[in-house]
Amino acid sequence: MSEQPEQQQPQSPQKDPQKGIGLKVLHTCATLDGHGYQMLQIAQYATEHNHMSYVACAESSSATPYLEKLLRVGGMHIPSPFDTPSSALKAPVEGYKLAAHIKENGIDMIHAHDARTIPVALWASKFSGVPVVVSANTTETPNRVLRKSYGIVAPSLYMAKKVGLKGVHILPPSYDPVDLHNKNIDADAVDGLWAEWDVPTATSVILVTEPLREENGYRHLIEAFGLMKKIPFKAIICANYTEQQALFTDLWKRIEALGISKEVLFIDKPTDSNAMKNVLSACDVVVFPNNNPDAEAQSVVNAQAMGKAVVVHSPSNRAEVVDSGKTGWLVNLENPETAANKLSLVLKDATTDMTRLQKMGTTATRHCKEHYTTAAVCTELFAFYDQIRHASS
Repeated sequence: MSEQPEQQQPQSPQKDPQKGIGLKVLHTCATLDGHGYQMLQIAQYATEHNHMSYVACAESSSATPYLEKLLRVGGMHIPSPFDTPSSALKAPVEGYKLAAHIKENGIDMIHAHDARTIPVALWASKFSGVPVVVSANTTETPNRVLRKSYGIVAPSLYMAKKVGLKGVHILPPSYDPVDLHNKNIDADAVDGLWAEWDVPTATSVILVTEPLREENGYRHLIEAFGLMKKIPFKAIICANYTEQQALFTDLWKRIEALGISKEVLFIDKPTDSNAMKNVLSACDVVVFPNNNPDAEAQSVVNAQAMGKAVVVHSPSNRAEVVDSGKTGWLVNLENPETAANKLSLVLKDATTDMTRLQKMGTTATRHCKEHYTTAAVCTELFAFYDQIRHASS
């Protein structure tokens, strides 16, 4: 699944002029490449609930589609060169500039969403007098910096414990149930994918969508596939890659050495969100081999929301969005034998009783609707903002 899937063409929600504006929140992120989907969700929720969402980020060609949608759903953009102020000297200058925007627009709150923008956001808070909330998505930001904020948001209890500070607010990733819905699937396109991938009958399809990078656990996963020769499977590795890429070359040599070249297929990740949904629908189980405990959980939520059982490395951020045994499985994927044994059991059950995975997928979708919709998560987030605002006044 795409790390940050695009939404359907969003309609422009209208504010109720009788209610006025509730909270005006400025969100900072170095780039929309990793935060675009989240910023769109927050902006649309804010507009629908008479709040206002401003996003301060650098402009780039890759960010343009997100910025256009941001404006369409009622958000506002403040161009800010967060890709440059990495030094201690630049942060106060950029913070002072941002504070001017804050005062001009009557903004009530700052939320710094990544480590690169936290120093600037803290200076902007100091110059403007408005409170700042920071996201602790990784352990990259030192605690001495996090302590300067008015509130800390973490994506999981796992990360909150790693941060080690009291009062960290847990806020999981969210998804748009209108966008990620099985009604958006093209059945004919899915049939065409099975033919294109040359999937034999009575064969389960595994999907892997992690970017093709060394840290994403592909070497361990390929070894696991090599131990699964008694189970019919087709592994679709959907990641942007080039055949000249060193990791791809190494992996393919190992795939050939293990005798599983017919079982593993590399494909390019579709840029169109609907095409990506078709790829996901064509598979039986989605595997997330990234063994970085800080890895984002958005893609896992998206896969479950689309009705897919998942196999996720544990312990990690991602483990907390999986109800193990009900919506997927938590496995130490760094151990090829452990991974092979679990995947073999999963696929063996799927071959003999496809309804089991389908039921698990239905449970996964229901689990996401109960806990991870945009409405549920953003309602909690804005309640946290309001709490911080009142505590700081």
